[in-house]
Amino acid sequence: MMKKELEKDPTLARKNWDRFLPKFKKKNVKQKKVKTKEKKTFTPFPPPRQPSKIDEQLASGEFIMSLKKNHQRGQMAPLGVSNREIQGSNPFSTTLNEPRKMDTKSEDDNKDMAAMAMSLKAGYSTEKGGVWEAKIG
Repeated sequence: MMKKELEKDPTLARKNWDRFLPKFKKKNVKQKKVKTKEKKTFTPFPPPRQPSKIDEQLASGEFIMSLKKNHQRGQMAPLGVSNREIQGSNPFSTTLNEPRKMDTKSEDDNKDMAAMAMSLKAGYSTEKGGVWEAKIG
């Protein structure tokens, strides 16, 4: 479009047009190198299965020992004996075995209750149709 306009103008027709044309900088964009994948060696058979946790316990004998331990714990559970009590590390074991004592109400509490009942009865008047009177003092 600019070249056509410059060709039409007779004064600029024979001059250099570089000053009118846009100047673009060339950018050298590097391309990423393509990574080549190395082929893995083909194995026709899959690797052997790893032993499970239970298989390892069976091989070392831990599995049977844990079964015996759980069996012992199951026998002691109905008796109410826990592992802490067996080891003697339970600081509350003596307090758990003692029977609880019931608190008995003292006679002072009974007197206070009787006095409260009397004061409530005194505040209720049947003359005014069962209305409570507030007593100050």
